[in-house]
Amino acid sequence: MVTQLSAAAVGAATLSGRVVDPDGRPVGGVRVIVADAFGTRADRSTAADGRFEITALAAGTYELRVVADGFTADPMRVTLAANDTRDVPLQMRLAAIAESIVVSAAQIDVPLSRAPDSVTVVTAVELQARQSETVADALRFVPGLAVVRQGKRGALTSLFPRGGGSNYTLVLVDGVRVNSFGGGYDFGHLALANVERIEIVRGPQSALFGSDGIGGVVQIVTRRGGAPRVDGLIEGGSQGTMRTAVNTSGSRGAWRWGAGFERARSDGYTGIAPASGEVVTNDDDRLIQFSGSLGWQRPDGPDMLITTRVGRDERGSPGPFGSNPIGAFSGVDRVSRGINNTGQAGLRFSHPWSPRIRQRFEASYMDLSSDFASGFGPSFSGNHRFDGRLQEDLAISPVLGVSVGVESLRERGSSTFVTGANGKPIAIRRSVTGTFGELRYVAVEGLSVTGGVRVEHLTRDALEPDAFGSRPAFPEQTINSFNPKIAVSYVLPTSLTARAPTRLHASAGTGIRPPDAFEIAFTDNPNLKPERIRSLDVGIEQQLAGGVYVVGVTAFLNRYDDL
Repeated sequence: MVTQLSAAAVGAATLSGRVVDPDGRPVGGVRVIVADAFGTRADRSTAADGRFEITALAAGTYELRVVADGFTADPMRVTLAANDTRDVPLQMRLAAIAESIVVSAAQIDVPLSRAPDSVTVVTAVELQARQSETVADALRFVPGLAVVRQGKRGALTSLFPRGGGSNYTLVLVDGVRVNSFGGGYDFGHLALANVERIEIVRGPQSALFGSDGIGGVVQIVTRRGGAPRVDGLIEGGSQGTMRTAVNTSGSRGAWRWGAGFERARSDGYTGIAPASGEVVTNDDDRLIQFSGSLGWQRPDGPDMLITTRVGRDERGSPGPFGSNPIGAFSGVDRVSRGINNTGQAGLRFSHPWSPRIRQRFEASYMDLSSDFASGFGPSFSGNHRFDGRLQEDLAISPVLGVSVGVESLRERGSSTFVTGANGKPIAIRRSVTGTFGELRYVAVEGLSVTGGVRVEHLTRDALEPDAFGSRPAFPEQTINSFNPKIAVSYVLPTSLTARAPTRLHASAGTGIRPPDAFEIAFTDNPNLKPERIRSLDVGIEQQLAGGVYVVGVTAFLNRYDDL
C-alpha cells in the first residue's frame, strides 16, 4: 500500500492558470472546479492576482469550470499525463445563470450546466439581493413551485411542487432529511443563516432518494471553507419586529468550517380587533436557530464532514380577529400557541481508494418535536429518524461513471391523537431499505445522460388496535417499490445557434410517498400502499445577449396513483 501511494504521488500532475474578467483583468476569490466522471476532483479559489494551482491530480481527462456570481466561463477540457504540468487561461463573461455545483441531481455532485434535470439554484448573492428572510421567501421566485402561508409571519407554510401535494417535496439540509413522518414539512421557520445556496430539483427523485422524493427535492447547503470571514446583520421594523444574524466560514490547512446563528422576533398585531373591539394579543412569533459544520480533507484523499442544526420556534394563534360577518368569532384566542424544537446531526466520510474508485459513508439523525396548547388542552407530535448510507462510485472512463449503494433508515411518528387499545398515545414505526444504482454519461459534444433505479423495501411495524374499534390490529406490512429514472440534456453547438447556447432537456421517472402517521392510524385498511407518481417533462433554455438573459420553457405530465 505504501508503494502504491508513493507511486501515485510521484506520478501526480499539476494544473494551474489565471482567471480574468471580460476585460482581461485578474479576478481573485473565484472558485475553479476540476471535474470528471467521478464528480468534483478539486475545488480551489483564485488568489488576488487571479492565479490558481491544483496539485496531486492523477493522469486523465478533466473539465475546468469557473464558479462566480454573475459570471460564467466556457468549460475547458484538459488531458493530463503523469507528472504533467499545465497552465491554462480562463476568461469569464457575464451570465444570467452562474455555474454552480449541484449535489441533489445525481448520486455525485455535478456542474449545474451538466445537470440533465430541471434544476434551479438560488445563491447567497441572490438571497441577499432579494432581501429574503426565510427559505420560503426564496422559493416564491422558483418556477414550478407554489408557496402558501396560512396566516401571518411564522404561520404554517407549505410548498406545492408542480401541482402536487404539500407533502410531495423531500427537504434536505446539508444532506440530512428533515421532513416529518410521511413527507410533510413546514417552511414557516426555515431560516437562511449561513446558507450558501438552495438547490431545487423538479420532478420525482425516488430513484435517487427513495421515499418522499415524489414531487421534487429542495436542498439547503450551508457555507463552509474559503477565505476566513465573519458577517452579520441587524434589522428591525414595525410590530416590534427584529432580526439578528451572525455567520462565519473559512478554512485553514486541511480544515474547513462554517457556522450561523439567527434570532428573530415579532409582536405581530397588537391593535384593536375589528370583530370584537378587543385588544389583540398572542399574535407574536419567535425564532432561534444555529447551524454549524466542520470538515477535514487531504488533497486527493479522505474527506470528512460533520454538520449540525438546532432550532426552536414559537407562534401564537389569536384566531380570525379581522372580521366576523356570520357571528362565528367568539373573541381573541389568548391560549392557542405552538412550539417546535428541531435538531439534526450528520456525518459524511469519503475515501478514494484509487483515481477511479471512491467509497462514501453517510449517517444522520433528525428529531422534530411539536407542542400545541389550546382551549381544548395540550397536544404533541414527534418525528424521529436515523439514516445510514453506503455508496461506491466508479469512473469507468473520462465520460462514463457508475454509482451503486444501499441506504437504510428507521423512522418513528407519534401524536396525541394516535392512540392504542388503552387510549394512550403510541408510535408508528417504519423501516426503509433502498438499493440503488446510477449510470452517467457526459460527452464532449454537450450530451449528458443520467439513468438510475432504486428498489425500496418498506416495512411498517405491527400496530395495535385503537380503543374505539375503528382501527383493527394491523400486522407487520412489507412493500417493495421499483423506481426508475432517466434524464437527458443536450447543448446545441454554437455553430447552429449563432453563438447563443441552446439547451434541450428531458426526464422521465417515478416517485413514491409512504403514508403518514394519521393516514395509518385513522383507517381500517392494513394494506395502505405508498402514493405513486409517473412523470415526464421536456424543456428548452435559450441564452440571449451572450448569456446575459436566459429564457426557458418546460412542459410536464404527472400521473398519480394510489392516492
